[in-house]
Amino acid sequence: MPPVALITGANRGIGREVAMQLFRRGFDVFAGAREPERVQPTGYEHDERWAWCRLDVTSREQITSVADLIAGQHDHLDVLINNAAVMDKEPLVNGDIEVVRATMEVNFYGPMRLCNAMIPMLRNSRDGRIINVSSEMGRLQHLTGGYAGYRLSKAGLNAQTILLSHELAGTSVKVNAVCPGWVRTDMGGPRAPGSTEEGADTIVWLATTDHCPNGAFVSNRRIIDW
Repeated sequence: MPPVALITGANRGIGREVAMQLFRRGFDVFAGAREPERVQPTGYEHDERWAWCRLDVTSREQITSVADLIAGQHDHLDVLINNAAVMDKEPLVNGDIEVVRATMEVNFYGPMRLCNAMIPMLRNSRDGRIINVSSEMGRLQHLTGGYAGYRLSKAGLNAQTILLSHELAGTSVKVNAVCPGWVRTDMGGPRAPGSTEEGADTIVWLATTDHCPNGAFVSNRRIIDW
């Protein structure tokens, strides 16, 4: 049986690259996108191992539908990659709280919703993995001004990773966060030094390595400080 992966925000950038690399490595891939009908085709859509899923991580109904879709085809899920994210530029002082709230809904509560929905199937895997795509901008030692919602949501996602790794200790599921670096995506912009392939590398490594850490923050395949 091939391993099974669900990737959120797989319509573009790092998420798309991760989904395609895992497919090429033999995974059954469920690729989440808010508007799958508008996604540029990958060329893998003809294969039964690839499925686009309508998935807005702020929607409990869509998350439940994707969980039901996976459960209808498999009795387990091996890898959940929480990649979907948005970025705001609000300051903390006099910033628009509603903008910050909207960022938190996607970047922090979205992964929490996905984990709660998918953990039962991840527990059925012999080697389940949750990979939360975070950022250097959420590291405590790198918290400077601006981008309040993004920084707070990624710092919160890091804390969520630690808590979940402890709560799932003793099970087959490992939980880690990844900093993919500054990458040339719609979010990272054209001046970023890294390619999407470079941004995807550590995520794919954590999904496939036989020596996966647990409860760690990882960049360039190395554990870094929170």
